[in-house]
Formats: sequence, C-alpha cells, structure tokens
Amino acid sequence: MLSRPQPVGILPIPAGLLVLPSLPGEDHIDPDLVRHCVEGRAVENVPAPWLFYDYARQGDLDSALQALDGFENDVADYNRFVLSPNARSLETLRAVLKGDLHTLLEIAAYNFGMNDQVPGVEGLNGELLALALMANAAAAMENNSPDRAMTLLQEAVAAARVASPWFAAQLLGQLAAICRTQGEPSRSHALSHYRDAIALISNASMPEVISDLWMQLGMACQETAMGRDDRMTEAVRAYQEVLRCGLTAEAHPELFALAHNNLGLLYLSMRMSDGGDQLRMAIAVQSFREALRVCDREATRDLWASIQLNLAAIPALVAPGRKSDAGGRVVRRAGDSAKESIRSGGLWAHFVQSGERTGASRYVSASS
Repeated sequence: MLSRPQPVGILPIPAGLLVLPSLPGEDHIDPDLVRHCVEGRAVENVPAPWLFYDYARQGDLDSALQALDGFENDVADYNRFVLSPNARSLETLRAVLKGDLHTLLEIAAYNFGMNDQVPGVEGLNGELLALALMANAAAAMENNSPDRAMTLLQEAVAAARVASPWFAAQLLGQLAAICRTQGEPSRSHALSHYRDAIALISNASMPEVISDLWMQLGMACQETAMGRDDRMTEAVRAYQEVLRCGLTAEAHPELFALAHNNLGLLYLSMRMSDGGDQLRMAIAVQSFREALRVCDREATRDLWASIQLNLAAIPALVAPGRKSDAGGRVVRRAGDSAKESIRSGGLWAHFVQSGERTGASRYVSASS
C-alpha cells in the first residue's frame, strides 16, 4: 500500500508525478518532512530513499535515476518510469503494479501522451483522487468542454484541500484561468479562486508559484475593473506582492517588467482629484521606466515595445477630458500569454520560464 500523503501535483513534471516510499520502521509519511522536500529545505536531512526526489526537484533527472539504484520494489519501478518513460516499461509495469500505483501509472502515461484513455478515479481519495480528476479535466478541455473541466477541477480542489493544500492551491489557479475565459459569473469567480489559492499556499517557501498567483490575480482584477476602484486597488496590491515575494529582478526580469508595466497602467486608469494628473503621470512614468530597466529587450521584444509605447503615450492619456483605456488593452495581451501557465499537475510555466517544462504533454489549458 502506498504511504500518504504524497507530494503529487505540486512540482513540475516529472517531479510532480513521483511518489515517496515509506521509510524503514514507519507506516506513514511525515507531512513536515514532505513539505521540506518539496521546498528544497533542510536537504541535508533528506532520507537516503528520498534523495531521488530532491534531485528531480532540481531538474537533475540523471542523478535522480542513479539515486534509485539498489531499490528494487514497485514504488522504485514506478518512479523510474516517471523519470524515464518508455513503452516497454509501461507494458511491464501494467502487468505487475496494483491498486493506487497502477492508477498512478495510467495517469503518468496519459500525461506523457502514451495513453489516450482518460484515467479512472475509482477507489482513489485525497491528493491521488485530485491528480486523477485533474487529468480528466485536461481531457475535458481537449474536448472543448470548459464547464465539465471546471466541475472536475472543483472536485479536485475539494479532494486535495486537506490532504495537500499546496496542490489544491495550484488546482485553484488552473480553475481560475479557465473561469477567466468564460462569461459572467465565471469570470468574477476567478478572483475568489485566486484569493483562495494564495491563502492556501502563503506559508510555503515557493516564491515562483506564489508570485505567479499574485500576478494572475492582479491581471484578473485589472481585466474586470471597468472603472471599479476596489478592483484596481486590489490589482495594485497584487502586483506589489509579486515584487516582494522573494524573487529578484535579475533572475526574473520579465515577471518584474510586467508587474511594473501593469502598475503604470493602473496608476493612469485610476480616478484622481482635480490637479492630480501631474502626480499620476509621475508615478506612472516611474513604473514604466523601472519596467524598461529590468526588461530584457532581446528576449521579450513585444513586452519591451509595449512598455515603450505606454511611456510615450502618457501625455495623451492624461490629457484633460480624455479617459484612458490602456489598462484593459495591454493587460489582456498579457493575459493571453498567461494562458500558457496552466500545466499538468498544477505545474506552472512562469512568465520567466517561457513555458518550458520537462515531459508534460497533457495539460489543463484555458486556450485548449
């Protein structure tokens, strides 16, 4: 029997599909130790049977496979398949794995594009049920059934919320992304899903995931503001949280540039008292200039050009009697790119990572 809880769905594929074996003398897994492994904290205390997971978390798949040498059991065989999927291993394991591991094998095969049959959910619970439901939601999106996908993701969130709050948070992010592509009231529901996700994962040492959720919340507020001061204020706070999540502009220039650009657009769109245009323009100019300072012109030419245009258009946008709609235009363009952020297993292709993920071919996508 597979020990629980398992850290499935939290990290990018393939790590997000790996499972941890029971430790000698224990019949359950310490949730605190699992959290430390997922975050990469206290790695010196990682038990030897779990070293493969830490290597996979870092993207070192060769070392992860080597760390599994000497472990001969069903869990180790399943993890070897996840790290190096191939048709021969799949057929062999289908004949020997039982119970939850057999279902996980089919979920993994579906994610790798090696199986077109949607995984079943019978007999599963907790985070494993959520993983299977997420795969079914991906299939629903492939079949252009967003309502079905949203229902399945809601069920997945309910299944994971207690067993794996961080997985539930990423599922909520996927659900919110689909809601943003629908009409009302689904679009408004996206805001509550993002807020819920941030609350669930706020205590994690996972700054990339948390900053992405704040970015999506900011864009969702900005997209639906329609002159509402409360939405614009919430968007400002969201972008500010992006900038103080623990990431650096040097390592994540596109994320920082987009946050500063959208802040500038918000400052131009907010209502000001008489005589406030000069202050508004100064704050917006500062935001756009900071966006240009950190933006990589060669790597993100479209974003760099948009920021330049926004900066050049400020005098016209703040002219007396002219209402700015800049906030809506550019944010929706950014939102289109953000649709690529929904990956299998709650795996986020952040703006700064150009959507590159190892192994994932099935995903819950708002643009399917």
